[in-house]
Amino acid sequence: MKTILLGLLFLPFFGFTQTGTITGVVTYFFNDNLGNKPDIGASVYVVDTKIATLTALDSFNKAKNYRVFYQSALDRQAVYQGLMKTTKGKKAYKDSFDSYVKSEAEQKKKADELYKTLLVLNVESDSKFDSLDLYTTDMVNRVKNAGVAVSTVVDGTGNYSLKVKPGKYHVLIISSGRKGMSVTEINGQVWSKEVSINESDEIKNVSHNFTLY
Repeated sequence: MKTILLGLLFLPFFGFTQTGTITGVVTYFFNDNLGNKPDIGASVYVVDTKIATLTALDSFNKAKNYRVFYQSALDRQAVYQGLMKTTKGKKAYKDSFDSYVKSEAEQKKKADELYKTLLVLNVESDSKFDSLDLYTTDMVNRVKNAGVAVSTVVDGTGNYSLKVKPGKYHVLIISSGRKGMSVTEINGQVWSKEVSINESDEIKNVSHNFTLY
């Protein structure tokens, strides 16, 4: 009888699951006047790195941003080329023309440097970026829909919290307030970070602010 009672007393102890906490604040840029706002309703997924991978997401976000920077440099270069045409050969606008020539050359140099980066990332063409976009979309959807992740949504103050066992995880956050033009981001910009929970009761802060791009 004593043996049985001792066994019952120890059952809750051995059945206890040690957990840590992944928590954070998620915001998004609203406008220049109001700045950042809580990303209410943003989705947060936490998945074990042994089960799923999100390595392509970093490549996707880097490629997306560099393509935006490259196009911006080309657009500014075109503006200065237009201004050069309207002021070329006019004595009254000589100083302005010289300034436009200098600025156009600076934007061309910047565009050339950015294009080299796009070549390294293998996304210098729309078709190559589209391939990366579709691959990243499939990877994100597998994490969302395969039933292998724990998930929650960001509350009204921009906060979230999830309990997990000690281990190494990908934290995937999909914005509710800031969307993109790509297939991957049509329902919200996507960001991830790898974190480790090394012991029970450990708290890891994984926060993010979604910008315009």
